[in-house]
Amino acid sequence: METPTEVEHEAGVLALAKSEKALSEGKLLVIHYKCDSFNAEVCKARGIAVKDVARGTERYFDCMGDEASGLEEFRAYAVEHANHTWLHWNMRNEQFGFPHIEKRMRACG
Repeated sequence: METPTEVEHEAGVLALAKSEKALSEGKLLVIHYKCDSFNAEVCKARGIAVKDVARGTERYFDCMGDEASGLEEFRAYAVEHANHTWLHWNMRNEQFGFPHIEKRMRACG
């Protein structure tokens, strides 16, 4: 396993501090995103799950039947919770993650 660089370590420490602050303020959301195969030419969203850590509640946005509807429901939720910290696992690129969700929203109109 590779050792993180000093910059990566510093970024991790800052992210942890931000998450701990959000948790203490009751504003920490954990997100999991499900999509088609990464190798598909058009990789559709299949579902998005969000857990509000402070409240212990979970919300699932189903995109299996009507991708556009599920993504619109998620968009409204994300806008409503814009002042929260979103904890995720590597959802940073066009192929998978928040940029990909935005791309699918544009494609769905």
